Amino acid sequence: MNTIEETIKLAGFGRRKAMRKQIEMFKKELLEGEELLGVAASNPNPTEQLYITNKRIIAHKIQGIFQNDRREIPLSSVSSINMSAKGLGAKIEIVTSNNSAVVENIPLHVAQEIKKLVDSLILQGQVN
Repeated sequence: MNTIEETIKLAGFGRRKAMRKQIEMFKKELLEGEELLGVAASNPNPTEQLYITNKRIIAHKIQGIFQNDRREIPLSSVSSINMSAKGLGAKIEIVTSNNSAVVENIPLHVAQEIKKLVDSLILQGQVN
């Protein structure tokens, strides 16, 4: 499943364009050699977002018109990703030795794909 397109679709009729624009803005900030691999957003209001690249994980929370909380975690420092399901939604927690980032109310099927993706990236990092 392409979690980027699925997240845009799940943003809802009036929010799809805004979600696509948000993802495009994020892509412009990618580092050299960095590739966006997955996206998850809270539902029904996509104000909490998780961006997964081949180099880092970014948890972004829109808290107001001019206020955002953004946590960037290098993949090399991620020790685990935890997911807990609640109904059709899920909470994802990215854990490092000294930090964590949480995004809640992610559609369950998207959260499961994001967890698989991050687990595989962590495993690749341990092998390389």
